[in-house]
Amino acid sequence: MLRASLAGDNLAARLYAKWLTKFLDGVERFFGDVGMADRTLLPHAFGLKTPAPLWTAPAFNRCLFLALIYPIDARAVALVTPVADAFGDALAAAFVVASVVALTGSVAGAVSVAGQVWQGRLLAIFLLVTIVAGLAAVPFLALTDAWHSLGPLLLFLGLLTLINAPFDWASLGLTRALLRRGLELGGWWPYFLALVDAALAGVIIAALALVMVIGVQAFDELAVHGGGKSVLPLGSLFDGIAKNPEAPEYWWAYALLLSSMIPSLINLMIGGMAFTRGIPWLARRLLQWIPEGKAVPDYRRPLAAIGLTTQMFAGVGLGVAAQAFLVWGLIFHVMPWVGLDLLDMARAVAAFDLPARIGSL
Repeated sequence: MLRASLAGDNLAARLYAKWLTKFLDGVERFFGDVGMADRTLLPHAFGLKTPAPLWTAPAFNRCLFLALIYPIDARAVALVTPVADAFGDALAAAFVVASVVALTGSVAGAVSVAGQVWQGRLLAIFLLVTIVAGLAAVPFLALTDAWHSLGPLLLFLGLLTLINAPFDWASLGLTRALLRRGLELGGWWPYFLALVDAALAGVIIAALALVMVIGVQAFDELAVHGGGKSVLPLGSLFDGIAKNPEAPEYWWAYALLLSSMIPSLINLMIGGMAFTRGIPWLARRLLQWIPEGKAVPDYRRPLAAIGLTTQMFAGVGLGVAAQAFLVWGLIFHVMPWVGLDLLDMARAVAAFDLPARIGSL
């Protein structure tokens, strides 16, 4: 079977189409929307001939769960420490667990009650109501002595999670639509559309960054209005990133922003593995090492195994490098070239102060 897979023309395209199909089918199982092409937004996006589940309610529900994981990194763990000092380890743990359960449990429970037809509407309403309710609670919580502990938890595990989830959902659906269309077109189209998807991931990252600026600004201004202190001063954050962008204290921000490109990153990794497996001269060499109808000689088995394994790891590295190059090129070169430097845009959005303008009305 291995020898048969290495034989034939256009090996890389055949392997990519095969692995990509399995990957997309696995994505549908993971997000729980198998067979839901009739209950999705834009089932024929990008000219799909066969409708597919792309932007579904179950996928959004799962994205909401996943978005809760991203802020829980070294930054979030450090933020929990003051809670333990102020309220004791047990109470701090109970608060974090209660916050997570309240967020995820509300979504799961509401979806199960509403049924399939109302899933999307209910989740959209839940998202908006939760964001508004969370922001409305900020001025009152800012008055308490525990604000220095509750504020960061509410911002990182609450508001930023709710802001991040729709962008992850949009990126997921975009990736699935483009890759499904690429498989329908065949040939090298999956590779080309994979690169388009990776480039669009950079646009989604930029949009997410600007929305996060508005969200954080609204959160902090409500906290100050309520008599508390701001949790994440944007001026200091921007200055710190500009001065030392590699500093570990800013990794949480990169994790939040880059989470939306995970689907396209996995796709490019699959494409990289297929490309390295399909290198003509290397495939021919492996065919020579694997004789037809005979066992592989003992002295060649280690070489064959090393060759196949190296191809896979090299392909994964190639995919990661391709995604990093595309995002880096788009955000740090293409966007500044057209006058859209991301950090400058974020500063401009913060200076415009949309929450304060809305509040003044």
